[in-house]
Amino acid sequence: MKVTFTHLFHKLLVVGLFLLPFAHKAQWTVLNSNYTNLTLDDIYASSSGDTIIAVGTDIANGFTGHTLYSFDGGSSWDTTTYNSGYFFKGIAFANNNIGVIAVLGSVGCVLRTTDGGVNWAWTWCDQTYSGVYDITFTDATTGYMAGYGNTQFGDGNIIKTTDAGQSWNSITGAIPNKPFEFIHFADNDVAYGGSFLFGHNKLYRSIDGGISWDSLDVKNYGSNGVYFTNAAHGFLAGYNGIIYETMDSANTWTKIGPAFSSMVFQDITFVNQQTGFIVGGNGAILRTDDGGQTWVSDNTGITNTDFQRVRAYNNRAYAVSSNGVIAVSAAVPSIGREEQPAINNHIAIFPNPFTQSAVIKIPESFEAPYKLSFTNIAGQNIEIDYSEFIPGQVKIERKQNPAGLYFYQLTAANGKTANGRFTIK
Repeated sequence: MKVTFTHLFHKLLVVGLFLLPFAHKAQWTVLNSNYTNLTLDDIYASSSGDTIIAVGTDIANGFTGHTLYSFDGGSSWDTTTYNSGYFFKGIAFANNNIGVIAVLGSVGCVLRTTDGGVNWAWTWCDQTYSGVYDITFTDATTGYMAGYGNTQFGDGNIIKTTDAGQSWNSITGAIPNKPFEFIHFADNDVAYGGSFLFGHNKLYRSIDGGISWDSLDVKNYGSNGVYFTNAAHGFLAGYNGIIYETMDSANTWTKIGPAFSSMVFQDITFVNQQTGFIVGGNGAILRTDDGGQTWVSDNTGITNTDFQRVRAYNNRAYAVSSNGVIAVSAAVPSIGREEQPAINNHIAIFPNPFTQSAVIKIPESFEAPYKLSFTNIAGQNIEIDYSEFIPGQVKIERKQNPAGLYFYQLTAANGKTANGRFTIK
């Protein structure tokens, strides 16, 4: 897997970039700042960009849940107030019509819409759970919520739907006795979740669609936000301006920096494989345009607000804050396949999963001879036989390796690299 900085010169250059006071001309627009009583925790934008819905809570007035919404791309806004005693923490849509809000209270509840957010109905509440915190959909029918079990802030729960949010069932038999306040799927199988609140600083990983989880200790990193661009490549951002990167599925982390020590980062997202954003206190927004190797301040001119979360929709980033501010970035140019950093691209492999052997298809721009390296889910190097049996295709053999998830990195003679993963049955 790649390391964060390859050469000493590159290290010095990157550190220098980190210390620059500016990187981009302000490219963010404040869409709304009139609802200063609301602590906003999540946001959604439709594929057209016309519908924008933020969710949050009026803490000073009875802990009332709110939706803050616009159906004209942010030109006008309205809000709906719901029951007191409920925090609206997460929002996700399965498609442009069906969406779900995760509700944290003395019980776990869900609000659901089937008309693009115009109307919402309570469709699920369960006294077994003491709140749900984060929500995501992996396809048009399958979604996951992270939250608490019987003890709020004490134990965790992952709850799954297979009917676009009409019904929900716990799948948390293997979760340790720790809270789950976020969940992020890198693909349909590999997920990361856990808690960074109250000193928990626990990150968990699943490779079977959330059925079972293994613990990854990140207690020394002071993290708040996590994002993975694929199953192996991810980032942590948090207190004291820290940013960490992993290239081996969170087994090891490399600190990027040092810089931004006066900032507190809250969340991170990527719009595409190259461009990502980090948000935090006092209007802080950082940006990368090289896949996370360097981060620089996006001079927005936005201050006196603490951004809580950032999401990517329609080649833009949307950020919400603790005093009702909603901001959106300028559109990020789409990138073609050849422009994407090869280190973040998965290569075609078939069949996958396999029992004895599989074939890796090599991109045309990669020149022979090729070198392949392999690691298991624990980040350990393993041996797998491989050979090019026809031009552009490499056959790999299982040998004595047990069933499980594996990662490979391909290096071509012309210096190009790419990676992928496979499952042995």
